Amino acid sequence: MKLAFILSRCTNLGPFIVARDLVRHLLPKVTAIDVFYLRESGEKLLFAVEPQKIRFNEKINFNAYDLVHSHGFVADAYVYFHTRHKGVKTVTTLHQRIAPDYAMKYNAAVGYLFERFWCSMIQSSSAVVTLTGLLADYYKKRLRRNDISFIYNGIEHPRPSGKLDPGDEKKIKILKDRYKLIGISARLIHLKGIDQVIKALSVTNEFALVVVGDGIKKEELMAEAKSLTVDDRCLFVGYQKNAVDYFPFFDLYAMSSRSEGFGLCVVEAAANKIPVVCSDLPVYRELFQNGEVVRYELEDISSLAQALRQAIANQKSLSEKIYQTYTHQFTAEQMACRYLAVYQKILNQ
Repeated sequence: MKLAFILSRCTNLGPFIVARDLVRHLLPKVTAIDVFYLRESGEKLLFAVEPQKIRFNEKINFNAYDLVHSHGFVADAYVYFHTRHKGVKTVTTLHQRIAPDYAMKYNAAVGYLFERFWCSMIQSSSAVVTLTGLLADYYKKRLRRNDISFIYNGIEHPRPSGKLDPGDEKKIKILKDRYKLIGISARLIHLKGIDQVIKALSVTNEFALVVVGDGIKKEELMAEAKSLTVDDRCLFVGYQKNAVDYFPFFDLYAMSSRSEGFGLCVVEAAANKIPVVCSDLPVYRELFQNGEVVRYELEDISSLAQALRQAIANQKSLSEKIYQTYTHQFTAEQMACRYLAVYQKILNQ
């Protein structure tokens, strides 16, 4: 089996990190894999095979591959425009609920129209894979297909490198001597809900927050921390290539998202045995069904504060439970085997 992976970008974002780990674990199981990407953006991820940059109007030799797997809007558009009516076997992975997420980013009309356009392009894909059962049900209605499947994201165990910025390490140790540390690794955008955690600091006095990541809301979040007089308990370290280097210092991981297709950072925390407090979104109710996480009611700051305290009180048992869930359900090897089964089913049809 020879595969082509088409990526919108080759950068350090969730969908492409998943694609990288998937390629690495599929390589021993197939004849060959080639990886192509369309847009330059940010720091380039390292793949087990060297990714090749292509232009949108540059057509690869699709006939050289048994199957083509695309990730992201631009990649799906590329595959659609170059393979229409040509009998190429294709798989796409949808990583989000398009309309709600784009409505939150722009407005409802943009979200609706963009989702309709995207769905029209992938309608004829040989297989459409989503990240959860909830997402599969969502797209069965929008694509009017009953064969939408789901495969949980899996990751390689993300181990800290031990190479932390000395200035950051000093500041973190000062905070950790006085407080329990809440960690977040995310793009700093409204959808991630980090403002809720900052507000929770104002009604508790035992926690401090370390935020790894960058984004358009950074200055606003820092200003909010200052206005609530909790800026001395908030440390923003910016974008880091290897965010898990900060994880050993975290007592808790907060996933405060207002919407998520999956939430890869929760799995990274689980792999490192860090207890998780998360907003009570349906996706987390699906992924964690055995008391591995502590949930809070979205936008309810008193509920979040209570969840943080509950997680600290049960830190040891929660860390063991969530690690067991990672090993049983969310490894990259498990993900690769599930995708391989999808590929084989398509090729056998």
